[in-house]
Amino acid sequence: MKRTASPVARDEVASSSKKLRGIQSEEKRIVEDVNDLTAQIAALEQERRRKFDELQKQTAKFTEEAATYSQISTRHAVGDMRTKLPREIRDMIYHHLWDWSAIYAFAGLEKLTYNKCPGGECHCLRGIKIPRYLDPDFFGPDGAIEAAEALFRKLPWTTGLVRADDIKHILTNDPFHIGFSPLNAVRQLTVRFSLDRCARKERGTSREVRFYEKDLLSLQVLPEPERTAKWLQTYFEEDPAGKITRYRMCNMYMYCLGRLPFSPKNPPLPGLWEFVNEVKRVFPQTGSGMRYRIKHKSPAVTSRT
Repeated sequence: MKRTASPVARDEVASSSKKLRGIQSEEKRIVEDVNDLTAQIAALEQERRRKFDELQKQTAKFTEEAATYSQISTRHAVGDMRTKLPREIRDMIYHHLWDWSAIYAFAGLEKLTYNKCPGGECHCLRGIKIPRYLDPDFFGPDGAIEAAEALFRKLPWTTGLVRADDIKHILTNDPFHIGFSPLNAVRQLTVRFSLDRCARKERGTSREVRFYEKDLLSLQVLPEPERTAKWLQTYFEEDPAGKITRYRMCNMYMYCLGRLPFSPKNPPLPGLWEFVNEVKRVFPQTGSGMRYRIKHKSPAVTSRT
């Protein structure tokens, strides 16, 4: 005898099938909504990128126009100053512009001073932020030269004698490539050199110089302030009776690293303020009047002592 489902069971199956079809229909609708939203999001993302590109272009345009306006307005102001004020007053203004905070912030000044430009397509100014006072685009050619002269008159000039022609280079080199000659500004120059080095045999000195230049080349690629710390720890120690100050150590550091061959991979030299802070970190017991001495005799160091 054939068995048939009861009316109640048939109703339950029909109801369940109807619910299942409803769920499937709702799922299909949700999937379509998700696809629509995905397409809208993609369109919005594309629009966002387009607007962002427009913003970048407008920002670059604004920056360029702002720089042009700044250059023109500054040149006009400096031109008026040079026209209406005598040189003595202008020198007083430049003297105050070149306060020690501005000089300390000028990272690479020592390197530019002693660097020998190879000529042609040089890289002397690469990686060095030149102050606006020395930029002819802002101060004009004559104003930039006057600012450079004021800077060099304010600096305490002490140099180590490595070769006789180094003195001529320091006094005639145009460190900022603006047509400036330090000879017109420097009125006093202290030269220090080691009699011991002069008395050494040339052969031994050459080997020693090559050895320490190799050490400096290994230091040159280190990032700052690690490079400064390594140099200080290698060559110096605290000595209350020493004759080397922080400023003098900074001069020695800039000279040692600045005379090495240029490479765009090498980190830029620190400013005087950053150098002094690193001295305080390496020698934490150092007081404000503390002195130092060289603990590792090296031509790379004594050339500036």
